[in-house]
Amino acid sequence: MREIEKESEKYLGRRVSHQVLSYHFRNHVLKLWAGNRVWLYADAQQVPYRLLYLEGRDAPAVARALVQLPWFHTAYIDIGKAVVSGQPPCASMPHLYRVLGDLDVDVVEFAMEVGVLKWVPIFNLLGQFVKREEAESGRGVMAR
Repeated sequence: MREIEKESEKYLGRRVSHQVLSYHFRNHVLKLWAGNRVWLYADAQQVPYRLLYLEGRDAPAVARALVQLPWFHTAYIDIGKAVVSGQPPCASMPHLYRVLGDLDVDVVEFAMEVGVLKWVPIFNLLGQFVKREEAESGRGVMAR
């Protein structure tokens, strides 16, 4: 905290006191801090929450790269496939798809509808994709 106090003069043109920095950290930063990062969420009506289901040789690398961006929060990675969640700005999606078009990855995008935030669909679309993949590859669902 003391180092930041000294650096504030260089970047802001005046020194910010240790007490002000400590107050800001306790009352604003810690509320956003979870695990090892700060979680920032936008208004879901302006920027919908999205799931990207990635499949292909480059899917794990793409998922690892996407979660480094500030608007993607979580990635679940498997061999040749991944699911990434977050709130990328709508303006960034064409650029993202342009980059993904150059890679060996297929993308299925799911956008959460704001009116159903607490409702789980019965048809389980993601589960259908997984079952289709298992049927095509000849692997059955493992016995429990």
